This record gives sequence, C-alpha cells and structure tokens, in this order.
Amino acid sequence: MARRPWVIVCVTVLLAGLLPAGAGAGGGAVFDYLFELTAPGDPNNAQFGTSIVVDGDRMVVGAVGAESAHVFDRDPGTGVWSHTQELTDPNAAPSDSFGASVSVSGDRVAVGAPHDDGAGTNRGAAHVFDRDPGTGVWSHTQELNSDAPVD
Repeated sequence: MARRPWVIVCVTVLLAGLLPAGAGAGGGAVFDYLFELTAPGDPNNAQFGTSIVVDGDRMVVGAVGAESAHVFDRDPGTGVWSHTQELTDPNAAPSDSFGASVSVSGDRVAVGAPHDDGAGTNRGAAHVFDRDPGTGVWSHTQELNSDAPVD
C-alpha cells in the first residue's frame, strides 16, 4: 500500500490525508479529516502543536507552553495513534521554549529550546533523545549548544 502524505494543521493537532491527484474537482487536492490529537494531561496554556513532525508511524508534537514534546506512535494494523512518552529537558528553566522545534528520524528525536541558557543567556540548545529498542523508553542523551558569542 502506498504511503499517503500528511497535512498537519496546528492549534490542537488535526491530521488530514491527501487523496491521489485528480480526486478533487478539476484535479485539485482533496483532504479527508482523519483525527485530532490533544495534549495529554493538563492542556491549559501548553501550546500543544507549536511544532510537529511525522516520520512514518511516529509523530513528535512540541508543546512550548508546557516546555515539553510528545511522542506518538501509530499502530500500522489499526491506524490508531497512541501517546508514547512526554519528553522534557532534564535541566529545564522557565521560558526556555523547549519544544519550539522538533525533528525525528527513526529512534532519535531532537527538540529545540531557543531560549535555553545552558551555554549563556538565550543561546539556545538542541536536545537529543534516543529510544531504547528493547524497552521502548526515550532517554535524553545529549544537549547541543552553540559556543558562538551572542551579539
């Protein structure tokens, strides 16, 4: 079965699948509403959906207001997405903006925190998380900082 691309709309996360070309009137694209994901736990001011990335059956959603990112995995048999784990900065400080950007490739996730002060005031950081294939648990494995001076 061919993969269908995802179209992602933020606020709460709404996902729509793109139908094959020519499916719409005049050959335009047609989108089907598939489902909605909401922030686990207390969603108030979480800004869930700040950033979103999908890689196959894995999705990572940033929630910058909650200083977190959420991993969801899709069951290929049922098509159901399940919340796998919340990722947080082990050295978090208020207003780091952890979750402002996210990236995923297989069992590795990078989460941006542009106001992280680890290497200096608001220098920012990228936090790397790796998933243990045996346990399925995601662990913070590295924090990447710039040593470039801030102007």
